[in-house]
Amino acid sequence: MGTGAVVIIACRSVSIGREALEDIKNISGSPYISCEELNLASFASVRAFVDGLTSKGINNIYALINNAGVFYCPYSVTEDGFEITFQTNYLGPFLLTNLLLKAGLLGKGSRVVNVSSESHRFVNDYNVISQRVIVAGDVSPELDQFIRYGQTKFCLNLFTLQLAELNKNTIYAFSVNPGNVETGVLRHFLASDRAKWWPLLSILRPLLVKTPHQGAQTVVHVTLFAEHQAQRLSGAYLSDCKPHEPSKLSQSNLLAEELWYISLKWSGLDS
Repeated sequence: MGTGAVVIIACRSVSIGREALEDIKNISGSPYISCEELNLASFASVRAFVDGLTSKGINNIYALINNAGVFYCPYSVTEDGFEITFQTNYLGPFLLTNLLLKAGLLGKGSRVVNVSSESHRFVNDYNVISQRVIVAGDVSPELDQFIRYGQTKFCLNLFTLQLAELNKNTIYAFSVNPGNVETGVLRHFLASDRAKWWPLLSILRPLLVKTPHQGAQTVVHVTLFAEHQAQRLSGAYLSDCKPHEPSKLSQSNLLAEELWYISLKWSGLDS
């Protein structure tokens, strides 16, 4: 049964979101669930979503789960001029979180959970020039799609680190690795060769891939942290419901601060 929490499903496709909404209502028995349109690949959509929350009188968000993600997408550029994987996975959530902070919807005790990945380890010294992150508008079509995806998760880790640093004892931020999860995020992977590889993958997937229920456990775990746990682990990277050490670069306060300020510029929050 539901716990009485008010849940907002923010999704790009409202029709699909409403299907999920009905499933959740049927399982939980909770009537306190709604669905709102939010496309993180559009700054205008992010701003409209936040404006919609404030117009509805919502004044406090206990937990923000930045779960949106795309993987192995064909190269394209958004209406805002950024590579689509980068904006969907990182820059959109960065803007959303900061707008909610600015609007006062995230306050003392609020939790921000950024869904990361072990692929953040793809970013190494070869992806950083003079300790500067090379991501965003200059992401080229030739960049390996695994590296492109890993960069976004690396950025989420740095975002988590700086968010926790700037909001000590107020906002609690966490990066979470859910593992490989059987969701629609894999729809572009091996799309052209799926008929060739799917028989083998169908055998391996149960051994290598988690169910959505399994993948959600660490997200739920950190969301429900007691105050003292949240305070102690804010800024941490967690996997399988335990703190894990991320890559060395992901622990760089210098890079985290630099990425934060350039992200303010990219997202139009510096004015």
